[in-house]
Amino acid sequence: MPPAGLLHLLPRQALPGGLRGVPNTPAMYELHFAVPMSGAILNNINTRLDAHNISIILRHSESKLIFVDHLSVSLVLQALSLFPPHLPKPLLILITDDEHRSTPIPAVDNNYFLDTYENLVRKGNPSFEWVRPASEWAPMVLNYTSGTTSSPKGVVHSHRGLYIVTLVSIIDWSVPEHCVYLWTLPMFHSTVGVPVGHGRSGWNQHLPPQVRRSQNLQLNPSP
Repeated sequence: MPPAGLLHLLPRQALPGGLRGVPNTPAMYELHFAVPMSGAILNNINTRLDAHNISIILRHSESKLIFVDHLSVSLVLQALSLFPPHLPKPLLILITDDEHRSTPIPAVDNNYFLDTYENLVRKGNPSFEWVRPASEWAPMVLNYTSGTTSSPKGVVHSHRGLYIVTLVSIIDWSVPEHCVYLWTLPMFHSTVGVPVGHGRSGWNQHLPPQVRRSQNLQLNPSP
């Protein structure tokens, strides 16, 4: 099923403000395609930020929906608790990692989570027609700085701009088709151009849990 096919199940007020707070996982990679294909705007949040800065980003971007990795639940809930009482809070979708789970998964509570990502995938529409942008200049991605010198600053990327970035990533890297790529760079640093460029070139993407979950990666030399 096309990953964007799951988003037709969401309340229409959840779009076009799609957002994610997810580390390098298969679901995160899929959402690089699903969110723009649904007509929403992708805001990939740096999960290393503190709750204060994440709350600023959520409020400034007027986010409608957050895909939350189960390891970031407490961080996201803390960020939402900083919202002023009069501001509506975005809906939450929980992303679990059943195969490599080492921490308990919170139950899907209607007070917090609308559903889980995998449930949405199972209930998705395999015939979903992806939503094409009305213009090549339509916004596709909203990125924010880390807020090291002040509050996070947002930058909007258009479909045209990211199409060019994708082409550049394919040409400039001079990587042959169907190679193997190990994700060590957090995807929130790579916008859309790199993941989409990888997919276009038929790369074999590796997202091992010890890489996507750990803060540091130590590569031991071969004996």
